[in-house]
Amino acid sequence: MEFLDTLLHSLEHVGAWAYLVIFLIAFADSLIIVGTFTTGATFLFFAGVLTSRGEYGLLEMILFASVGAMLGGTMSYHLGRLQANIVRRKHWFPKEAHIERGARLLSKRGGISIVIARFLGPLSSIMTFVAGTARMPLRRFLMWNAFAALTWSASFILLGYFLTASLSQLEVF
Repeated sequence: MEFLDTLLHSLEHVGAWAYLVIFLIAFADSLIIVGTFTTGATFLFFAGVLTSRGEYGLLEMILFASVGAMLGGTMSYHLGRLQANIVRRKHWFPKEAHIERGARLLSKRGGISIVIARFLGPLSSIMTFVAGTARMPLRRFLMWNAFAALTWSASFILLGYFLTASLSQLEVF
């Protein structure tokens, strides 16, 4: 617990830069290459913890994370639309089996699969890429991507926020 307190105390002094950091984390987590190796949800949870401590605005934190996730997902979508065959041949690119799994989910569930995948770690960035390769109409993709990004960001930030608030009521944290 002491390590966590020390970490949170040092992060409290980042100031307004924390909004930019959470934007960049959510953006990177939504990119096809980077998102397969990162866990942005953990950072969003800690953003909620910091917000609960009164250092940052809750709505602002959710807004910055949501916009970052939307833009990262949209970039992955456009890479998929371009059929980034050169990138797909690289050894660090997600496995073809993961892309096929995303395509099956997209064909079975439609746009809601973008929302479902957003909560499934690395599949999130793969699904937005697959939506591009499957030529999902841009307007439809943007609607589902925005909903998924907002839901994902708000869920993890609010989880950290309310868990910390609850623990502080118990005087445990």
